[in-house]
Order: sequence, then C-alpha cells, then structure tokens
Amino acid sequence: MVDEHPPIRHLRPAAWGQRANGDMAATEAAEEYLDVYDDHLQPVGSRPRSVVHREGWWHRTFHCWLECRAGGGQWLLFQRRSRQKDTNPGKLDVACAGHLAAGERLADAVRELQEELGVIATFESLSAVGTIRHEHRQEGIVDREVCHVFWLAEAVSPSDLRPNPAEVEALVLIRREDFLDLLAGRVPHTVVHQVLDARSGHWRASGEQVQLADFVQRPPGYYRMVFGLPPIPSGR
Repeated sequence: MVDEHPPIRHLRPAAWGQRANGDMAATEAAEEYLDVYDDHLQPVGSRPRSVVHREGWWHRTFHCWLECRAGGGQWLLFQRRSRQKDTNPGKLDVACAGHLAAGERLADAVRELQEELGVIATFESLSAVGTIRHEHRQEGIVDREVCHVFWLAEAVSPSDLRPNPAEVEALVLIRREDFLDLLAGRVPHTVVHQVLDARSGHWRASGEQVQLADFVQRPPGYYRMVFGLPPIPSGR
C-alpha cells in the first residue's frame, strides 16, 4: 500500500554529476520531482520526472472524472491530451489527470482540476473510486503509475470550463451511455458531441467518430472500477 506520507529523499546518484552532457544534468535538476516506489510500492526516494519515465519507477497520479450538464442526458467530459506530451500525445483521456509532486499528499492533487480545467474544487467534493496500477510503454518511456481515481461529485456546466492549452488541446463531450456501449464492445465507435478548443476557448458542434484506440489505453479493470462494469470482453 502506498504510504500517504512517504519520506522525501532527493536521491542523486553520483553518476548524474559526472555525465559529459551537462545540459541533461541541468535539465533534470530543474525538473519536477516525483516520489517513487518499488514493485511492492514501498517508497524509495524521489527522482526527476524524465528519469522516472525513462527508468520505469512506480509513481502516483491523480485522475478525476467529470460529468457535464448539457442539453439533457448524461455527458462525460474527456480531454484531448496536448500533442507536446511525452506520453500518449493527442489521445483522449479522463477529464483531469496529473502527477503528485514529491512530498504532496493525495488531497493536494485536487489542484490539478484548476490547473488543467479551470475548475475550483475541494478534496471533500470528490468521490473516491479506487486505486489501480497502470503501465504504459513506448519508445524510451516506461510509465508506471499508481492511479488514484475520483469522480467530481457534482456535474459541471460546460461554460465553467477553462482548459489550459499548455496541458490540454481540447475538451470533448461524449454521451455516457454511448461510451459505455463502446467499452462493452456493442459498437465499434462512438460520436463526439461537442468540442471545446483550449486555445480559442470556444465550444463547437462535432460529430467526430472515435474508437477505443483513440483513447489512452487503460487496464481492463480501470473502467470496470470507474463505471461499475462487468468484465470487458477480451481482445477489446
């Protein structure tokens, strides 16, 4: 179990200071640090974010799911990740997701809602879903997350959203039942209802068809936990 208050030890192996590439060492020194954990989720110190992703250390993340009030029905809010992200650029994902910085408590991570979406909330306004491990690999990156997952208890109005273009390319609305049909394999794709461009700040009607491959790939148990679903069919 991840300790809510792990010891903070900024471990800097001697080799870092001996690298021929001084720029890399300087970049790491200026980076955000993350607390890291071994395979048993015991704290082992902290590392720069780029090192965490390069060396495959377990680290903690915060996920928050949101529903929107828009023209009746239940609408799920997703973010389209910035194409400048080092992991899953341009993919659709949970509305709000971010790393816990070194020394942060889980309750501190609620700041991500304001930083990414412009939504001001308290930790007490969140409903805990659970915790799940997630591992993603791509060239040069091993991203091993301990995801702490929440719902914002109350639906938000689309007009209240102010996405940060440095973090999010766009926000999209998908009807809840349509997304659940996609997860269950009852349909090959679903339709995006509306899109909020993070740079312009304007909503527009969409109609874009998306499939599961357009979303950040999560372990099957992730969506089962979030939505209380039966097991997702194998191969999907």
